[in-house]
Amino acid sequence: MLILSPLLKKSNIDFESFTNFRPVSNLKFLSKLVEKSVSGQLNNYLVENDLHEQYQSAYKAFHSTETALVKITNDILLSLDRGEHVFLLLLDLSAAFDTVSHSLLLSRMEKRFGISGIVLKWFESYLSNRSQFVNINGTRSATHDVNIGVPQGSVLGPLLYLIYTSPLAEIINRYNLKYHLFADDTQIYISFNTTDVATSKQRVEDCVAEICHWMNSNELKLNHDKTEIMLIHSRYRNKPPVDDFNIELEKVPITAALVKSLGVGFDEHMMFDSYVADKFCAPNILPLDIRKSSSVYAFKKSVKTHLFSKFVSSKSLFM
Repeated sequence: MLILSPLLKKSNIDFESFTNFRPVSNLKFLSKLVEKSVSGQLNNYLVENDLHEQYQSAYKAFHSTETALVKITNDILLSLDRGEHVFLLLLDLSAAFDTVSHSLLLSRMEKRFGISGIVLKWFESYLSNRSQFVNINGTRSATHDVNIGVPQGSVLGPLLYLIYTSPLAEIINRYNLKYHLFADDTQIYISFNTTDVATSKQRVEDCVAEICHWMNSNELKLNHDKTEIMLIHSRYRNKPPVDDFNIELEKVPITAALVKSLGVGFDEHMMFDSYVADKFCAPNILPLDIRKSSSVYAFKKSVKTHLFSKFVSSKSLFM
C-alpha cells in the first residue's frame, strides 16, 4: 500500500494545475530497508558486469549532475573553439516514472541484463499487487490498484527506471550523436560546420523521430511543451540560418535566449552571465548585525562576509 503525497515541482508555478505536482510515495520503514539492500545488490551486479550506461550520471557512485554538466559544457566549448556550431536538444518526458510497463521492464531485465530465476520472480512480486491512495493534509482519496509505473520516492524505483530506458543510448549512438542522461533528462548534441547545417539537422530529426517511436511503443511520452532546442554558436561568428525542427509532426522552434541544463542556465553563446547574476546578485535584506555596524569599514567587512557565506560558499560547489 502506497501513500502518495503531491509535491509541487517548483515553488513559483501554478499549484492549481495537477501536472505541476510530483506524486511522491511515502513507503514504510521496513520496505525501504529491503529496497536499499536489493538496490545495493542490483547496482553491484550492474557495475561488476559493466551494464551501466556510460553516459548516465544518475544513481551511480561518483556521478552527479556536476559530472553531467562538466561533460556537456566541455564538449560544447571545445566545439566552439574549433569554430563549429552546436545543436543542443533537451528532451523532457511526461510522467516518466509513472508510465513504466511492468511486463516490458521484467522482459528487459531478463533479456538485456541477464536477470532470471528467483531474482526475476522477486522483482515480479515487488511490482505486483500494489495499491495506493492520495493523502493531502489528512484527507485521503479512494484506494486504487497500481498496474503500471515505479514508485517515486522509493529506493529501488530510479534504478529500475534506468534499466527500463536503457535502449535510448543505443538509438542515439546509431545516429552518431553525442548525449548525456540524468535519470529522465536526456540531452543530445551535435557539432557541425556551417556547410553541414542541413545534414546535421536531419540527423537530429531522424534520431528524435526514432526515439519518439520507441517511447510510444514503451508507453512513454515526449513532452513537446518542455522540449527545448538551442543553436549554440560563438559570439565572434555569424549564426547560421536554420528552420524550426520537425519533431513528431510538430514544429519545435529553436530557443534563442536561455535554456536550463540540469538547473544551470546558459545562452546561445554558452555564456552563464544571466544565470550567475540571478543566483548571486539578487537583492536581499541584510541581517541586523550588518545594518548596525559602527563604521564604514565594519559595514563593508560584514557585507562581504555575509555575501560570501550566502551566495558563494553555499552555491559554488554546485557551479
